[in-house]
Amino acid sequence: MMKLKWATGASAVAGLLLAGQVAHAAPSGTDTGTRPTARGVQAGGSEDGNALACTNYWTFKSPWGHTGKFKCGSHVLRADWDNNGTADEYFGIAPNRTIWHDWKNAGRWVEMPNNGRADDTLNIGRTGNGRYVRVKVGGHIWVSIFSSGKWHKWYMVE
Repeated sequence: MMKLKWATGASAVAGLLLAGQVAHAAPSGTDTGTRPTARGVQAGGSEDGNALACTNYWTFKSPWGHTGKFKCGSHVLRADWDNNGTADEYFGIAPNRTIWHDWKNAGRWVEMPNNGRADDTLNIGRTGNGRYVRVKVGGHIWVSIFSSGKWHKWYMVE
C-alpha cells in the first residue's frame, strides 16, 4: 500500500460517517510530487483563521460568487490544484453533514457524489492517479479521488 503525501497548511478535523461505503485498497501509482495548496476557512471567519460565533450554520461565499451554508465548527477547504496562487476548488460540510464542493464553472455549490457524510474536511492532495480530498472517520481516514473526469467512491486509507 502506498503512502499518500498530504498538502500542508490544512485545518484540524472532527470526524466523518460514511453510511454504506465499503473500504477499498489504497490508490496505486506514485506521487507526482506536485502538492496543491490547501487552506481552511472556519465559521464566519477568513482564511487567517479568525472565527466568529456560530449558532445553526455559517455562510461562505466562494470567489465565483456562490454562497453556501456550512456546519458550525467545520472548515471550508481551499484547493489550489495548479499551485498558481489562486483557488481552483473549495470543499465544505453542510449542516446536514453532506459534503459539498464549488469551482469556477460549477455555477453553484454541488454535493459530492457517493453519499459521503462528514463533520469536517481534513486535507487535499494529488497522487499519480489524480487529485483527492481527505476526511476522517473516528480513528480512520477516508478519501475520494477525482480521476477520469469524476469523483470516485469514498474508501478508507488508514
